Amino acid sequence: MHSYLADEWVAVPRPSETNQSSHNNNSTNSNTTTAVPSTTSALPVATNATPVGLMRNNHNSGGSAQQPQQYRMQQPSSHITDMTNDLARMSTNEQMEMAMRLSAEAYQARQVAAAQPASRLGRTSSSAASAQQILERKSDAELAALLTDEAKLANLLVELPQVVQVQCVRNDLMRGNAELAKKNLAFDDKVKDLRNQINIVRSSEFSAASEAYDEVRKDYVAARKLADPDAIAAALRKALQVDETASEELVDRFQRGDGSMDTRTFVREYMELRRRYHTRELKRQAIVDL
Repeated sequence: MHSYLADEWVAVPRPSETNQSSHNNNSTNSNTTTAVPSTTSALPVATNATPVGLMRNNHNSGGSAQQPQQYRMQQPSSHITDMTNDLARMSTNEQMEMAMRLSAEAYQARQVAAAQPASRLGRTSSSAASAQQILERKSDAELAALLTDEAKLANLLVELPQVVQVQCVRNDLMRGNAELAKKNLAFDDKVKDLRNQINIVRSSEFSAASEAYDEVRKDYVAARKLADPDAIAAALRKALQVDETASEELVDRFQRGDGSMDTRTFVREYMELRRRYHTRELKRQAIVDL
């Protein structure tokens, strides 16, 4: 007996069959089974169950079930074995009631997950489904269509939560750049006004101020040249040569003895020239030693 509340079914043996002899286990367990839905909290399968058939209800074909696909079972743990023994002690009606309740819970959970719009997945990254989970919810036909149709695959990629989130961040950045560009364009008129003012100042006030600055600059350069130690030393050397020449001419005039200069006048003028000469020489040596 099957219930169509769930899409997937796992075959488990009836409780009455667990007490039969071991030589009838294979034939009985493979032919007489009870359908129990497979959900996230699926009921455990008995350890003596032979191949498990997973049957999916094909709603598009009017309720006809597809051929069951065989899957390899994992080794049950001790906890699963205990639950299996509890299940074996339940009656058939109790098993069916539990199967229907679990099927209803699984159906409601899938309906809630499907009701979430894809546009909100980018905003709620904590509850957003991953790409693997989205692909797991696809049927075989839908997966085959994604492999053959590039347009459908592109649409699926665009609707992924991670891609939607990246697009939201990109849109926010673009809006921020647009606002900054608008602010920069708002300063365009002000910049043009300031440039016009600068041109006016350059054509009128700047020319007069530039000429005055050039004159002051020339005076400054000349003063720097006069105050330069090398320039002062050169001027002192030139003055020393003048004093030395004047002293020699004075001596020549006194030695000629033409009566134009007496001894007292010669001594006074000569001492003045030599005193000035040695004073300038001391200044020159002091500047050179700096």
